[in-house]
Amino acid sequence: AKEEPNSWQAHFYLGHTLMTLGRVNEAKHQYEVCKHVSNHPAVQAHCDKALSQVEEYNAKVKPQAGGSTASSNAGTASGGEETTADAEPSPEDKRKAEIQAKKDKVMQEARDQCSKIRQEAEAQIRNEKAGSNQHFRYSDGSIGTDISDEREAEIRGAAEEKCKRIMNSAEARARGYR
Repeated sequence: AKEEPNSWQAHFYLGHTLMTLGRVNEAKHQYEVCKHVSNHPAVQAHCDKALSQVEEYNAKVKPQAGGSTASSNAGTASGGEETTADAEPSPEDKRKAEIQAKKDKVMQEARDQCSKIRQEAEAQIRNEKAGSNQHFRYSDGSIGTDISDEREAEIRGAAEEKCKRIMNSAEARARGYR
């Protein structure tokens, strides 16, 4: 953007990059410069959309930052400036919290799926035991219809293998959030 100040693409993508990094005020400036540099209506529409996203982001962050910093800045004459200075790390913290929430959600969904798979495996074991025609003599001497211990282990092992794949996949997705 410094090398080609009249390149709307440079300002537009720099705005995206800054927004991703949590430097919202700088991103807003880049979108405004992009809008000023370009006269193409589609580019200006994209800039307007990006600026509205910046405003939405600021609207979400300001109440949270205002609630936590208002009491510490109440006695100062330049409270507005300090709030802006304190707000810079806040978007980064908010972004980290959002990422952690996404990671937690992915892992919780995986745990829920695994729990469901294990329950289905136990239900399958119960159903196979109920419909079994194999007779077994138990250690107490009684005879009954049941499925073999190997079959139970096979069902549980398949369920655990499926859970392991799901958890590994979820961990990989969670690591991908940055």
